[in-house]
Amino acid sequence: MVKKILDFIKEDYDFYADNPHGDWLKQKQERVNKKIKEYEGKGSYGKGLTGDVTGSIRGAKIPIHHLKDLKGAEDEHKFAQSALEMHKFDKKIGGKENFDTKTRPVLIGVNHKGETHVLEGNHRIAYAHKHNIPHIHTEINYFNGGEEAEGKFHPEKVKKMHEE
Repeated sequence: MVKKILDFIKEDYDFYADNPHGDWLKQKQERVNKKIKEYEGKGSYGKGLTGDVTGSIRGAKIPIHHLKDLKGAEDEHKFAQSALEMHKFDKKIGGKENFDTKTRPVLIGVNHKGETHVLEGNHRIAYAHKHNIPHIHTEINYFNGGEEAEGKFHPEKVKKMHEE
């Protein structure tokens, strides 16, 4: 499955997978499931965004409408910022022409169940949405077999988003 995904993704941007499967993966997923229960779904540990990165996509330009409703891994949400915080971020960027996610992409995490969260970049997503910037560069990390789980950011779906 991963080889098939790699074949059609590598032409446009980088996809990497290193997933030994079998008992190794089963043990990793069991360990993460215990952490999810222990942390009661709170923070990155409670969302299963820890452990081994078994796949990643770098350089995918994702339309903002696919990102704007994602919640942060640490329970923050991109539109929770006050108007003052957004104004400060606007000034820091210095104008739409200076907004660059290619050199500093938004970091997305996908757990072994296919659940997706923003690891880093909530403010950049909010800025892009506010200023009608249609696409953002992303780096997507798949934890503990997340690249094979059905979900909003499955590699095949990311490929389609990238082509929008």
